[in-house]
Amino acid sequence: MSNTTCPGSGGMGCSFSNGLCGYRQEEEDDDLDWIWHEGFGTDDPFLPNESKKHGYYMYLNTSAKPESTGILYTTAELVLRQRCMSFFAHMHAIGGNSAHLEIYAESGGTKKLLKRITSDLGPDWSMVQVPIPSQVFPPQRIMFKGTIKEARNATMSTLAIDDIKFTQGACDAPGSCVFDGRTCSWSSSETHGEVQWQLSNPNAVSLETKPWLDRTFWDHSGGFMFIEADPSLKSKKAWLMSDKQPRLYPSENCVTFWYHLYGMEGTSLSVMQYNPANGKATSLWIQNPELPIWYQYWAYGTAPYSSNQPYQLVFEAVLGDGVMGDVAIDDVFI
Repeated sequence: MSNTTCPGSGGMGCSFSNGLCGYRQEEEDDDLDWIWHEGFGTDDPFLPNESKKHGYYMYLNTSAKPESTGILYTTAELVLRQRCMSFFAHMHAIGGNSAHLEIYAESGGTKKLLKRITSDLGPDWSMVQVPIPSQVFPPQRIMFKGTIKEARNATMSTLAIDDIKFTQGACDAPGSCVFDGRTCSWSSSETHGEVQWQLSNPNAVSLETKPWLDRTFWDHSGGFMFIEADPSLKSKKAWLMSDKQPRLYPSENCVTFWYHLYGMEGTSLSVMQYNPANGKATSLWIQNPELPIWYQYWAYGTAPYSSNQPYQLVFEAVLGDGVMGDVAIDDVFI
């Protein structure tokens, strides 16, 4: 039975893997339709330099005439308390941004602008978070409005969205996460890493080298990001990347975190600052012990940094020899 029309159990969210989840196109007040697109197809050579694979997504034809718009609505629900909507966006053009994206809350015919994105987001998918206000009645739906601004980049530009999720409560602080059941705006890079970080918890990992307690609550209820070592993974690396952060210079930020390296044999852990514009990474902090660590503990790490252009933070693990080099990360805050 197809679920390309009926919404799934995820409520207003949609991964677009099996269709549109009940989302609707605007039928009168726009010029374009959002297109359900297979990411592994060959008809759009400019989409995108992925660090996270996107099988299907929605995108607009950026070769349309300037000021053309396309509007897509989520399903509608009663929103009794504040939520956070997160989604991935790909807005990039060789000659400068060629499209704008606006997100509205629509209820009872009234629209409220929640976020406007007009800057180029770079060659990879970027995580976007939008606070969704409560709306007791009538039901509320979210509107994605894309506007084509520059037709000159038609064959070398993209406007696409994917993996729309809604969670209860306020949005996470940019770049911060406690990894309790979700990865917030962090993702394991499939472009830069040969091994993938996994979201896990003390009950899901049976190894003796695992963290026995979550760092956030010091019990078994929370989660963390984890890599299980294996002899076949010697010298292979894994990148856990934040979403893109705005420039800081001349001000300075500090990233704090907790890490677990019990039993490591040659495994190293680094924090780096990555420049998505030129693909260069700068080391901010590194832990590379010469001898294995044979006592279990969560250790605290911190690193100051600044940047005069947009950047991403990266946790890089390079695995050592054997099965005793597991790595865990928890409670990352900027």
